Amino acid sequence: MSYSIRRPAAHHAQPSSFHAGTSDTPANAARAWAVEGFNVGIWELNPVTNELYWSKRARELLGVAPDVPEDWDLGWSAIHPDDRGWIPAALDRAMDPLGDGHYHVDFRIVHPDGRIVWVDSRARAVFKETPEGRRAVGLFGAMLDITERKQAEADVRQSEAHFHALADLVPDLLWSNNVRAKSEWYNQRWFEYTAQTSEEARGDGWLEVIHPDDRETVLRNLHIAVERGAPLRHEHRIRRSDGVYRWFLVQVRPVRDEQGQISSWYGAATDIHEERMARIAAEQARAEAEAAVHVRDQFLSMASHELRTPLTALSGYAYVLGTVAQSSAGEIPKLTDTITRQVERLTRLIDRLLDISRLQQGQLVIERHPVDIVALAATTVADFRATLPATSSHTVELRCPAGHVLIEGDADRLEEVLFNLLSNAVKYSPEGGPVHVVIGRSAAEAIVEVQDQGIGIPVDAQPHVFAAFYRARNGRAQAPGFGLGLHIVGEIVQRHNGRIEVDSAEGVGSTFRVLLPLLDTAR
Repeated sequence: MSYSIRRPAAHHAQPSSFHAGTSDTPANAARAWAVEGFNVGIWELNPVTNELYWSKRARELLGVAPDVPEDWDLGWSAIHPDDRGWIPAALDRAMDPLGDGHYHVDFRIVHPDGRIVWVDSRARAVFKETPEGRRAVGLFGAMLDITERKQAEADVRQSEAHFHALADLVPDLLWSNNVRAKSEWYNQRWFEYTAQTSEEARGDGWLEVIHPDDRETVLRNLHIAVERGAPLRHEHRIRRSDGVYRWFLVQVRPVRDEQGQISSWYGAATDIHEERMARIAAEQARAEAEAAVHVRDQFLSMASHELRTPLTALSGYAYVLGTVAQSSAGEIPKLTDTITRQVERLTRLIDRLLDISRLQQGQLVIERHPVDIVALAATTVADFRATLPATSSHTVELRCPAGHVLIEGDADRLEEVLFNLLSNAVKYSPEGGPVHVVIGRSAAEAIVEVQDQGIGIPVDAQPHVFAAFYRARNGRAQAPGFGLGLHIVGEIVQRHNGRIEVDSAEGVGSTFRVLLPLLDTAR
């Protein structure tokens, strides 16, 4: 049954239930005063007789003159046409015997002067058991002017619309969170940048676009901010729609209500990727500069010490040579042999310094030609034996496979590699300790091993032995040096597309293994 189109059979000025006009008894008079004394419009509908009653305030809200009789159609015509659609269904639900009897709708009233009034209309049905079953016998309602509230809501919506429109224009990523810091709204830039949908980003969905390495820190900082009710400012990476992560400066601030309680949080993320990268580069450059200064100071300290040793010896032996020449010609060959060795040592030190300079400037040239590692090792070992002092008891043994082991490389530089490894083996071996050079090959590589039974390398030092100026703690006490030999060896091997390995145990000895790609024709 629809009550929106039913016209009462008779229009009564005073419906049977109650109304302000009935004052024949003190009780009715008091009830009438109560009805008319509040700023609420009262209305009553009797669905049995179709009698309708409006209080004075209800008439004012409907824009109906006081002397006009209650008329359903008259009141209906005052309702804004756009709002009439849901009222009949609401009335039917309220009077449905199986329903809860409640009626509540907001709608607009158009007054004769064109003024629009919003009303909140609520009612409660009264039911009675009849022989035909339970049925509604009355509908008692009230109407309240909510025009100001609706206008305030419209103003808020318009303000939010303006804010969102403005927020969509800025290049930053913007969002708002509820009091528990769960995300509720994002600007358009967020969706464009992250390619997330609104549903994907809601709640904690935003975490999916935070760099995995940053998530724990972000959550911890956010928890601290919420716990303290304080603004948050930090930097972290956010994934772009193409999968690239960029650095952002993220700022989150709480919004408080009139009582000072946090009602929401607003956040903004500004792309600072280039600035961050420039800052990191500057920090790295500063660290490298400081390291270079440290290396320079270390180098100057070692160089002054290392170069002074052979120079002092040369100066001393030259003086002795001049003195001995006048008295004993038999000592001269020994002195000149010592001077020669010291000159050769000084030459090697200078050559290593020059090699380091060439490496740093990218000028260490590798001239590639076919090289037989077997022949090169035989020549280098023979030359190295010749440089050992006559008093030395070290033995250097060479084991080679039959035939040739060919690679493509720079013979002079590879000879330098083997010579340096042999020098290290002898330097850090006890007097008389054997040194073995073993040449071999695999399916794709030539293998050169230099084995000694010397002091060995501590485990913690092994990853660093090929760094420039690095010397293991036990090596510094054993023999002087710059710490350049193994660094130069590693660089030369790398420039031959090879690799170098070390197996060592402190107090047992070391094996340095050089692996170089075989020449294609030798495979």
